[in-house]
Amino acid sequence: MRSVEWASGAEAQRDSLRLEMSPKRLERFEAALKQALEQIQMFEESAPIAPISRSGRRDVRQVVFGEGYRLIYVILPEHLLILSLLPPGSNQALD
Repeated sequence: MRSVEWASGAEAQRDSLRLEMSPKRLERFEAALKQALEQIQMFEESAPIAPISRSGRRDVRQVVFGEGYRLIYVILPEHLLILSLLPPGSNQALD
C-alpha cells in the first residue's frame, strides 16, 4: 500500500475548506475524507481518470466523497500525491 502525500496547494485547499465549516459539518467532512484516503490507498486505480486533467493522463485519478468534494491525485511509483481538493461544483482544470 502506497503512502499518501499532499501537494502544498492541496493542503491549502483542505485547510481553507475546513475553516469555512461548522463543527458538525467538519466532523462529517473529516470522516468522509479519511474514508476516501483509505479507499485510494487500497484501490488506487479503481477511481476514474480525472476528467479535469486536460491531457487525459491515466495516472491522474479522481474520487468523489462526502457532499460532492473531489480529491484529485496522481499515482507515483513511491506514493499517491494529492494534487487538489475541490469543493462541490468546482470545474477547475489541473493542467
